[in-house]
Amino acid sequence: MAIDLNVLSLRIFLSVVETGSLSKTARSLFISQPSVSSHIRNLERSLDVRLLERGPQGADVTEAGRLFAHRARELMQTLSGINDEMAAVKGSMDRRLSVAGTTTLGSHLLPRVIGDFLGREREAQTELLVGNSEQVLEWIIEGQTGLGLTFGDVDVEEIDVTPLLSERLRIVVSPDHPLAGRQIEPQELAKSRFLVREHGSSTREGQERALAAWGIADAPRCTIWTAEAAKEGVWAGLGITLISEHVVGRELHNGSLAEVHVFPRPEPREVYLLSARGFVHSRLELEFRRHLKVLDGWPS
Repeated sequence: MAIDLNVLSLRIFLSVVETGSLSKTARSLFISQPSVSSHIRNLERSLDVRLLERGPQGADVTEAGRLFAHRARELMQTLSGINDEMAAVKGSMDRRLSVAGTTTLGSHLLPRVIGDFLGREREAQTELLVGNSEQVLEWIIEGQTGLGLTFGDVDVEEIDVTPLLSERLRIVVSPDHPLAGRQIEPQELAKSRFLVREHGSSTREGQERALAAWGIADAPRCTIWTAEAAKEGVWAGLGITLISEHVVGRELHNGSLAEVHVFPRPEPREVYLLSARGFVHSRLELEFRRHLKVLDGWPS
């Protein structure tokens, strides 16, 4: 019977072995506990052995689990060596640039940053992966890309985290909304319907913090799964939204959306650069990482 293994499952299993807990592993890798359990079950099903004994005090490693953990560590070291060896013969891969970003950053900010960086570079082979925070972290852990941009800080041993610049959420409404362009107190928003992002979105976390800080956490809301849908909903009069300044810059400039000025303003949120330790970057990726670290402002 063929054994089905993948890098992420191995990392998750080794983390459970080290921490003795599925929940601690979930928190440390910024993934859900059901996802951790699913990876462990898939490994056990593939190997046809029980690797862990679950109990109220945590997860105990079985004898088979200890043997597999030893082999899994050897596999991870071998994979790292292969990555290094392939880098030595990559040649034209020096012109490769692969970056991952959360939905807001990957869809609206990273294309501008990458375009500003590349300029007239026509030979670059560019890949931009876009997903939620959990997906970005998984792509980096799995080695699909060595660079990622997220809003949330990450505490994972294999990943270097560098704070870059910050950005703000802005309240936007349709141009004919009674609050358009006004400076108001937060309580004037209490009866407005807020278009909020889905749970698990870093933007949703920022929205929830702002509403709580304003004392209107119980304001009516409608869940919208993308920033583009939220903008369309605002324009159509479905509600108002707190949204990244990078998403609505053009609309505020051309007047198709309007801003409401509320004080105190939402706290700025930090943008972080994630870089996988041990990942062999192309020369272009190393240059892009240096470019990000010295930015003194986001490109418009």
